[in-house]
Amino acid sequence: IAQPMLKESINLYAEAAFRLNAVAAPRTNDAAIEGMRRRLDAWGVTRDGWQLIDGSGLSRRDTVAPDTLMTVLRRMYDPSGASPWMTALPIAGRDGTLEARMKGTAAEDNVRAKTGTMANIRTMAGYVKTRAGEPLAFVIMVDNFEGSGAQALAAMDAIAVRLAGFSRN
Repeated sequence: IAQPMLKESINLYAEAAFRLNAVAAPRTNDAAIEGMRRRLDAWGVTRDGWQLIDGSGLSRRDTVAPDTLMTVLRRMYDPSGASPWMTALPIAGRDGTLEARMKGTAAEDNVRAKTGTMANIRTMAGYVKTRAGEPLAFVIMVDNFEGSGAQALAAMDAIAVRLAGFSRN
């Protein structure tokens, strides 16, 4: 369920996958939150960096700090790109929620990222390889923005394209 959940942002699948974190039966929401707490504690994620109410991320009470997402991205990164996590992420210009985005840029077929959309909120977090082939993880969160959602997405895409073209030389 990870592939359609991440590629197409299927929230029902996210809820089901979240329940797999439950530390004991029955796989209730509370047990899943406790399982997530234990996992993130083991990964060194501070508890003040996140609050989950549900598994889909649709609750307005769900909060995740950018550095928390960065820790998760770093932990989940697979340099071969072959892990189920890496292959399930949408790819810019190719598939999923990024299929129509960043076409004809250095980010196309390069950026792998999960997107998030709610009223006045746009997010994108994932990976990109720079012009020199250096892997980078990134987290972009736009909240309470003025303007249209399309403008927020364009700004986020511009950041990802800039990262894809980056070189330390």
